[in-house]
Amino acid sequence: IGERVDYISLSFVESAEPVIACKQLLRERGSNILIISKIESAKALTNLHEICSASDAVMIARGDLGTAIPFEQVPTVQEKIVNLCRSLGKPCLISTHFLESMTCYPTPTRAEVADITEAVYQGADALILTSETASGRFPFRSLSTMHAVTKRIEEHMADRKLAQKVVKQPSVLKMKHATNTTAFKSTFIAEKLASSAAVLSDQRNAKAILVFTQKGLMANLLSRNRPRAPIVAFTAAPAIRNKLSILYGVRPLQITFLDNSEDTIQSAFNELKLRKVVEKGDMVVVVADVLGGTKGSPKEDIEIVFEEFSRGSGVISQGRVRAALRRLGLKVSDAVEAALGMRDFDLEESTRMELAASKNTTAAPVEQTVDFQRFCQYVEEATEVVHTLQLRCVE
Repeated sequence: IGERVDYISLSFVESAEPVIACKQLLRERGSNILIISKIESAKALTNLHEICSASDAVMIARGDLGTAIPFEQVPTVQEKIVNLCRSLGKPCLISTHFLESMTCYPTPTRAEVADITEAVYQGADALILTSETASGRFPFRSLSTMHAVTKRIEEHMADRKLAQKVVKQPSVLKMKHATNTTAFKSTFIAEKLASSAAVLSDQRNAKAILVFTQKGLMANLLSRNRPRAPIVAFTAAPAIRNKLSILYGVRPLQITFLDNSEDTIQSAFNELKLRKVVEKGDMVVVVADVLGGTKGSPKEDIEIVFEEFSRGSGVISQGRVRAALRRLGLKVSDAVEAALGMRDFDLEESTRMELAASKNTTAAPVEQTVDFQRFCQYVEEATEVVHTLQLRCVE
């Protein structure tokens, strides 16, 4: 926690209990570190669904797993776990033995290349080198070999228009919000928007998909649909930028969110042109929430939402204000939302001050909690949120 790592990996997870216990310990200490559960025992396979549901990401540790089950079952078990993770919207990482021969030799075996290829076809989010880079003689060559193979296979899939196997996907948050109609409706819309963005991108051969995200949910949903175009996820929070790095096809970038959504989008275009990701005339898909519709919300609804989020304490933590506003179907400016979210990410003070010092940011002074009166002020300033899916030409 003191080093502010992005993920903690739990070894030999065999049920959801240790994952839940670790998460509770982290939250009690004010940390937002995410949990990766390593699947490396036969018992874990019997509790696979509950482990994946409780975890933030899953790693298939094939070294130990291969000794716990018959070796001929490893490929099919690997595919099963990848598909389950995709259906639950959880990143899936595969590790061990991808380029084992390169711990001693400068070139891979053809069987190792075929192994990497199969993992790419299955749709894993990330592939991990272990001994190749930890103790091998050719760590950099191993990394470049892995990159070359995965890139070539993905290009081959795009050239032949081979869509990765479609996985029937129930709502990612269906069980979590089963008793909350408003929250379920919001996440249902987000899922459909992400699916439509992926289809539109593939049909129009878009150069990239741009998504603006505060918490990373929309980037995760887009990645889950495996579009052919790269997903460029813009966020104001360095912690979220780092955590998005393991998602399939996602290139996270930090950007200052401005008061006007269109200004933020134009700033993103300029950043991508500077990085030579896109150029003038390219078609891109943009997924963004903008301000529109009516302002405010009925007082009765405000009281219900405030009571739900405060849990009888009379205050809401500032990091939860954005979620409470979204529960009402409202949105404040991107800049204010980013300032609110910063308190929730447990960033270094210097990072928060850097954002607050920006002349384009209207960050409020740090407030640990928000009472009902202050929450009502946020509601008065907020406007009905409009989810947009745009096909735009880079100018």
